[in-house]
Amino acid sequence: MGWVEILPIDEQGIERCWRWGKETLTAKLDKYIEVKKTKRGFDLFIKERESDYEGEKPKTIWDKSKYTGQTATWELKKLFGDRVFSYPKSHFLIMDILKITTEKDDIVMDCFGGSGTTAHAVLELNNEDGGNRKFVICEQLDYVETVTRDRVCKVIALNKSSDFIYFELMKFNEAFIDRIQAAKASKELVVIWKELSKKSFLNWYVNPEAPEDAVKDFEEIGKK
Repeated sequence: MGWVEILPIDEQGIERCWRWGKETLTAKLDKYIEVKKTKRGFDLFIKERESDYEGEKPKTIWDKSKYTGQTATWELKKLFGDRVFSYPKSHFLIMDILKITTEKDDIVMDCFGGSGTTAHAVLELNNEDGGNRKFVICEQLDYVETVTRDRVCKVIALNKSSDFIYFELMKFNEAFIDRIQAAKASKELVVIWKELSKKSFLNWYVNPEAPEDAVKDFEEIGKK
């Protein structure tokens, strides 16, 4: 029996790489792989069956009306009674992405929380398939208190699901600024500086010895 070497070269003659390793290819060879003779020699083709997928197989182009920004705006108006956010994403779109990319116990993180679409999608998907996905979303703009957080609360109430934790990070050094402004004597400023240099966020692009020199000046002033 003869053998033919097949290289991963595409129709433009560019060498690519194989999608699967040797073990996976061997396991799928009989059921999923078909070898055909072409003008360029031989090519491998992957067979796909509907029975291999649960639900609907994802398509290349997602053009359902429920994915549109218009639908997303309508969703928020339904929750808040008004247009509270510009250019939101549809939670149906994020839900379908999560169906493809997550398991039921995964943690989903969104560093740009926006109007809370990702959190909404996670809650709705858990409600739909009985999953226990969790979400972590971050947002730095003020609407986090009037839109993002409130949207999550409203969806939780609608689905009668569990609570969530909401917190705000303290601004860098704000507590120290308040203490410096309230200080009455140089000695207090020295104490604050020593604590600040150990515990706070400092910009060390400046010469780190300069603040120490200033402390010495404060101490000398305090002795006079």
